[in-house]
Amino acid sequence: MSSFLRTTLLLAWIAGILLSATSGLALEIRSISPSTAEAGALLTLTGGPFPADVEVLFGSETLRPDVREEQRLVVRVPPLAEGDYLLLLRSSTGTSPRGLLFRLIEPPPWISGLSPTRMEECADEDERQIRISGRAFQPGAQVLVNQAAVPSSSATAEQIVFSFPPLKSGMHSVQVVNPGGKSSLAHGVQVSSQPRIHSVTLGGDRVNSYELIISGRNFQFNSRLLVNGEVIRGVAGARPGAEFIQVLDCRTLRYTRFPVTREPRPLELQVVNPDGEQSAAFLVTAP
Repeated sequence: MSSFLRTTLLLAWIAGILLSATSGLALEIRSISPSTAEAGALLTLTGGPFPADVEVLFGSETLRPDVREEQRLVVRVPPLAEGDYLLLLRSSTGTSPRGLLFRLIEPPPWISGLSPTRMEECADEDERQIRISGRAFQPGAQVLVNQAAVPSSSATAEQIVFSFPPLKSGMHSVQVVNPGGKSSLAHGVQVSSQPRIHSVTLGGDRVNSYELIISGRNFQFNSRLLVNGEVIRGVAGARPGAEFIQVLDCRTLRYTRFPVTREPRPLELQVVNPDGEQSAAFLVTAP
């Protein structure tokens, strides 16, 4: 065998060894960053050089790299259940013999805001609808009001709508809890019981008396009415022939007057609740 042939065979043998070594290294993952993240996060794998047809095996998922460089791959973490996943590489030359573990974590639910954040104690069902905006709300997530679960009418990963329960005045906490047990930070809803007068209209009119219908919010069964500073009490405590009020519901109060004359005059009305909260003065002209 000539020296030229021997040299050619030796070079071919060395090239084969180098090609084999390069092929083996092409499917090796040396590092993963980060090693723990949520679904949707970008994941960087180093190793290589990586072939053009390389794929990342993420548990049972097969991912095509968003970025492929000679020694770097970037993929997006798929939406899978929380847990540990083995990452491998695959190409037309085969599958990497070793992989690295990645920890996929479920993010806690996060509330960015509530709408509305203020509620009247005397609110109807439509007014009690609260929209929670945020992210990472899992299917089956529950809404807690003061640590008690309440039903929701609609829910997505970024929005939940629920009916706020009828509660007394004060600050109340709202949280979202995912099925896995992770919960959001609490946000507050302020419930107000301050009485408010919206309008006054004429009611029944009799020979020696007539009624004023006072419409508003947050009237209580034992609320009192101030008329030009004078206290008008409920019908049970009224003397015969004296003015009295009847609270029909939390929005309606009926004030019966026994005027000496039918000459109109200005009246300043205020509703005062048992806890001392009172409405703003409402001016009306009546006999």
